[in-house]
Formats: sequence, C-alpha cells, structure tokens
Amino acid sequence: SAVATAAAGLALHFAKRGGHESLGFFAIFALAMVARVVSVSYLGRMAEPPYQRTEEDSFTFWQFLRALPRSNFAKFVFMVAGLNFAAHISGVYFVVYFLRELKLTYAEFMISQFVLVLSQIPAVRFWGKVGDRYGTRKVMIVTGLGVTVIPLLWMMGRSPWWCWALQAWAGVFWSGFNLSDGLSALFCP
Repeated sequence: SAVATAAAGLALHFAKRGGHESLGFFAIFALAMVARVVSVSYLGRMAEPPYQRTEEDSFTFWQFLRALPRSNFAKFVFMVAGLNFAAHISGVYFVVYFLRELKLTYAEFMISQFVLVLSQIPAVRFWGKVGDRYGTRKVMIVTGLGVTVIPLLWMMGRSPWWCWALQAWAGVFWSGFNLSDGLSALFCP
C-alpha cells in the first residue's frame, strides 16, 4: 500500500507538471484495475473449508434487532457500523479538502497518504500488545475516542505539516480500532 501510494502520488505530480494530469489519472486507475484482476485470480485459487452451520448461528434480522437492548454483539455491530459509515461518508471530502482548501500539491497529498499508511505499521503491533494485556474492548474504547476527535483536529491547522501530523494520528488510532473491531467480532458472546 505504501509503495503504491507513493508511486501514484509521484506519477500524478509529474503528470500534472507535464500537462498530462488526465493521462496520469487514467494510468493509475488502469493499473489499479489490473491489480484487482490479479488479486481476484489469486483469491480464486485459495482453498476454503466448507462452513458448518450450527443451530446457535441461525437468527433472523428481526431477532437481531429485538436483542439489541441486551445483546453486546448487536451494540458492537451498530457502533462499528456507525463509526465506519460516518468515516466513509466524510472520507471522500477529505481529498477535496486537501487539494482545494489546503492547496496541497499531488506530492504533498501523496506524503499525507504515505504517512497514514506508514504510521499504521508500528501502531498495529503496539495495539496488539495492549489488547493482549488489557483486552480488545479497552483498545476499541481508546482508539474509538482517538478516531472521533480527528474531524475537530482538522479545524486547528492548515499547513502541510499539520496535515501530516493528523494523518499519523489517524493511522495510529484507526489501526488500533480496526484491529480491535476485527478481533472483537470473533469473540463477542
């Protein structure tokens, strides 16, 4: 991800300088499509054991909703879905904010995305150890709070350095949240 981010950002930067911005976007999207096709071919080769359904696995959507007041799993699902929904709806506007409002170049934007990806690598290891010691629920609470303040922090600065610092913050907290929500889903009663 980090290498692809850097390559795409640099390609757009140089394509724009050469007056071929549209061609740069076309090349990046074409390469992304090829990478997805290759990915699908590898996924198709994977062996997956057949799913053995048990009686306790069976419930309807209405049973799930009725259990909401007393079910930790249902509360967990709505919390994770709500946070991810809000993040994905607002996330598309951040690109516009970076490029139009902050007036970042494609190279600076690439650095912001690169920082986001690179900050996740050591953070996942850190949050994994914290989760092993204190539990994934506590990691989810801390990282969920860290993620929810990100929009407020964007209002505090406009420089590329502030952008990169916030992207590092986002990478650290999103990595812990994503790690804990995946693990919690496996072990929720």
